[in-house]
Amino acid sequence: RKHGLEPIRFPHPDIGPILQPTYGVILYQEQVMQIAQELAGFTLGGADLLRRAMGKKKPEEMAMQRQRFADGATERGVERRTAEHIFDLMEKFAGYGFNKSHSAAYAMVSYHTGWLKARYPAAFMAATAAPPFSRPRRSRFDTRALTPYWFILPAVLVMATGLVYPVLDALYLSFFDWKIATPFSKAENVGLANYVRMLADPDVRESLWVTLRFGFWTITIEMVLGVALALMLEKPIRGASVFRTIFILPLMVSPVVVGLIWRYLFDARIGWINYYLGLWFGFEPQVWLGVPDLAFFAIVLTDIWQWTPFIFIIVIAGLQALPSEVLEASRIDGANWWQQTFLVKLPMIRSILVIALLMRLIDVFRALEVMYIMTGGGPGRATELLSLHIYNRAFDAQLLGYASAIAVLLIVIVFGLSAAILAHGNPMNEKTDV
Repeated sequence: RKHGLEPIRFPHPDIGPILQPTYGVILYQEQVMQIAQELAGFTLGGADLLRRAMGKKKPEEMAMQRQRFADGATERGVERRTAEHIFDLMEKFAGYGFNKSHSAAYAMVSYHTGWLKARYPAAFMAATAAPPFSRPRRSRFDTRALTPYWFILPAVLVMATGLVYPVLDALYLSFFDWKIATPFSKAENVGLANYVRMLADPDVRESLWVTLRFGFWTITIEMVLGVALALMLEKPIRGASVFRTIFILPLMVSPVVVGLIWRYLFDARIGWINYYLGLWFGFEPQVWLGVPDLAFFAIVLTDIWQWTPFIFIIVIAGLQALPSEVLEASRIDGANWWQQTFLVKLPMIRSILVIALLMRLIDVFRALEVMYIMTGGGPGRATELLSLHIYNRAFDAQLLGYASAIAVLLIVIVFGLSAAILAHGNPMNEKTDV
């Protein structure tokens, strides 16, 4: 400050006042840097003495090494008082956790400005005559600014390879009339003909309607059941861990296995559902997978059984992360269980509920394996979701271009619904403690 230098911010509050007077002079002036280089070996040697003394942790050993350090400095023309001050600084910096070279370097640039002026007056005057200290400007192209992008580059490459490229490829393929048995070089470019055909196809509209109905019933029931189960088991009750393990078991089963299990459960002749309904309630056997309404009910029930644990896991994690102070304050204010649940807990995990809803919405439009194994889309088209319709057009009818056009429609619908949900409750814009 005395010489018009800009104060520098240092990593430790105690270091700044010691280093600021000479930091700019020694670090950024070439002539005084030569002074520092001359003293560097001497100071590092003192750091070795300090390290050995601190390793033994004996005051008498520390005093002896301090004296040796001062004697060596005196032989090199350094005042004993200054050398002892440097050794004390190294001891202080070493106590902060600096290694040998760091503690020595910090101590080396911590001489009193007056000593530099008296020992090297010409160099000091040349250094202090320079303009006030300012940080060097960065070049226009600073490679350090690219460091964060290097860390996310692998994830970007994976996303581009596994997501962006297939979408662009499907969009490109939707403008062609191409069958699997023929090479793509012989595919005919039909422009928007596939999209015109798709919009006029009643099968596409029926599959889309089945998908929307399926998504409405499954997501609604799964959200209600998942939240209810999470509220029941959020508290440490006897057997809670056992129930939690049982509830998440369906989530661990692959969709193909889920489809096979429920196909046999709903079998009209050997299925357990018909057996126990007749045994307990006297119901006649039903052809569950052969009647349109019953088949639709069967796939909805199967999806609820498989994916309700997903909502349960997310919601119970959010409930257990709620701050206890807020809940305790609501109890003190006289809130009962219903008020605490619907006015405190659920509003506080609103962002988590939005994320769970969004993920289940995307999964509904991707559902394929369970329906393909259980019903194959039948009877008729009663259980043919849009994803299954795309599969049938691509691999059964071998209309890859037409199937790609329907896939583009599916992407647009999912994107539109997701954007609508995020527009009314984007969790990234909400500040929460959960």
